[in-house]
Amino acid sequence: MARSLNERQLLLLIDALASGSWISRAALAEICAISEQSVASHLNNLRGWQLEVETRSGKLCRLVHPPRRLDAKKIKEHLPPAWRDRIRVRVQPIVDSTNTRLLALPSKYDPQALFAEYQSAGRGRQGRRWISPFGSGMWLSLAWLFEHCPSHVGTLSLAVGVCCARVLRSIGLADVMLKWPNDLWLMGAKLGGILIERNDDSSACRFVIGIGINVSMNANQACGLDRPWTTLQQGLLSVQSALPERNVLASQLLTSLADGLECFSLSGFASFAHDWDMLDITRNRSVTVNGSRSLNGISRGIDLNGALRIETDAGIALAYSGDVSLSVCRK
Repeated sequence: MARSLNERQLLLLIDALASGSWISRAALAEICAISEQSVASHLNNLRGWQLEVETRSGKLCRLVHPPRRLDAKKIKEHLPPAWRDRIRVRVQPIVDSTNTRLLALPSKYDPQALFAEYQSAGRGRQGRRWISPFGSGMWLSLAWLFEHCPSHVGTLSLAVGVCCARVLRSIGLADVMLKWPNDLWLMGAKLGGILIERNDDSSACRFVIGIGINVSMNANQACGLDRPWTTLQQGLLSVQSALPERNVLASQLLTSLADGLECFSLSGFASFAHDWDMLDITRNRSVTVNGSRSLNGISRGIDLNGALRIETDAGIALAYSGDVSLSVCRK
């Protein structure tokens, strides 16, 4: 899809403001080949993308948290040669939802990955809105066609969670955990989530795997979130580690996902079970699961199909979906 003139100008504006330094509206007008009046209008559009624009004396402006934009070529450059030639990688500045876009594309292009700087209609599990401010996270989807549908496919989202956690731990976040069924958890707050969808109109075993990870989202951008959240930036700062360049991180995640999905197609969840057990933040803790039915008890890991095993007064009950609330104490 060709970019509109307005979108190209907005991206030029972001790049011109990428240093975070003050710059005059006159200079921005010259860089973007628009009028100063149009600059003012475009700055308001950037606010619509949840970028924080600061102005001074009506003539100077800057981005408070300037993003470093993703680049498909740079992402591919960091992929191992085997995946560099197989995975189609695209970056789009703004989409409704990366999952929605890939679900609409034919499987002949698979495996294909789509990264977005901003999602206007990002989706989480159970139709929840996923807040995706411009350039502040890793918003990506990977479409994958399995030659043969793996057994126990209900564990796929758990395996994907392990793939993501492995990358985040490798860059310094040793305390990253997984919260059933599809959340990345750090310091008692949500760091990211996973949404896996299957093409309903296809007999092929094709899945679109959506990943959302908060990289540098700030409090203003997160306005409206009703649950504790955190970011890679905060987590790495707490352990005095540097935040990776976004294109490098994107490549690391994509590599881990592709390796993991290939492994899952061959051996199912077996290669991920040990890591899942070690990363499971609910394990042996008192939990409440709110879903099609409410369950209270002690989490005892998962079964072969990825269901959460809850030890209740009446015995072991299985939760196949729902939201998990954790208590403080372990048992």
